[in-house]
Amino acid sequence: MLLTSFLQMLPILLVVLGGYLLSALYSLDVQDLVKVASDFFLPALIFISLTESNLTGQAIADMAKASALVCVLLFGAAILWAKLAKEDIRSTVPPLVFMNSGFLGIPLMKLWGGMEAMNLILIYDQVQGIFMFTLGILVITGGFSKKSIFSMLHSPVLWSVVLGFLFRLT
Repeated sequence: MLLTSFLQMLPILLVVLGGYLLSALYSLDVQDLVKVASDFFLPALIFISLTESNLTGQAIADMAKASALVCVLLFGAAILWAKLAKEDIRSTVPPLVFMNSGFLGIPLMKLWGGMEAMNLILIYDQVQGIFMFTLGILVITGGFSKKSIFSMLHSPVLWSVVLGFLFRLT
C-alpha cells in the first residue's frame, strides 16, 4: 500500500525536486512564480477541465451542491461561533470556512482516479472558490463597497470558474 501511494505521488515529487534543483541553479522570485501559477496556469487548468470534462451534468450539479452546502453550513457555524466568542468576524470567519488546499488535491486526484476524479475535485474546489472570492471578500472588507466589488472582479480564478461553467452549460 505504501509503495502504491508513493508511486502515485512520484510525478509530483519529481516536479518538486525539479523546482528545488532549479532554485539552486537560478535565482527565482517566488512572488513572480506564484503570480504566473495563480493568475495564468490555474485559471487555464480550471477552464479546460470544466469545459472538457466527461462528467454528466447531474454529477457536476451534485458536486456543486455538496460543496455549496458545506460552505453555507460552515459559514453559519463560524458566524455563530464568532458572535458567541465575541471574536472579530473579519478575521475569524474566513479561516474557519474556506479551505486552503493550495490545489494540491488536483494532481493527486488525477493520479489516483484519473480525469473524472480530478474533475470532481476541481468542481468541489472551484465552488468553494466562488464563495471565497465573493462572500469571503465581502466578509473581509466589511460588506459591499467599491473595494470589495473590484477585488471580486479582479480575480482570474473567479472568472475562469464562471466562464468554465458557462461554456460547459452552453
